[in-house]
Amino acid sequence: MNDDELRELTKWGDRASDLAAEVLRLRADVRAKDAEIARLRAHDLEAELTASFQEGFAVACGLVVSMYDEPTIAASVMAQANLSWEEIERMGLSEYDMQSLRVIRDEPQIKAFRVRKILDAAP
Repeated sequence: MNDDELRELTKWGDRASDLAAEVLRLRADVRAKDAEIARLRAHDLEAELTASFQEGFAVACGLVVSMYDEPTIAASVMAQANLSWEEIERMGLSEYDMQSLRVIRDEPQIKAFRVRKILDAAP
């Protein structure tokens, strides 16, 4: 039965009416749950895409160091992107990528970025 047929049954005022009303309520609950699931899946996808982008960004900064020997530029780009060293360490990048990124860690721009993060977090 479709929703319109069930609504018609709710007008009868008997057991069938009660059952039809319950089915309509359950269908509405299912639609609401489906909408919530879709919203959560979209949120998870967005978070996953953001994490993947940040990992790619960090790897690209590492390549600037390993290929062009420009740790200062790579550090400036990372600081401007608000990508902290702590976030990079949690990414689980390869040792090759981390080796290049460790050179960036001690650049003045990254040290200044760490200080700004600490000051911003202070009450």
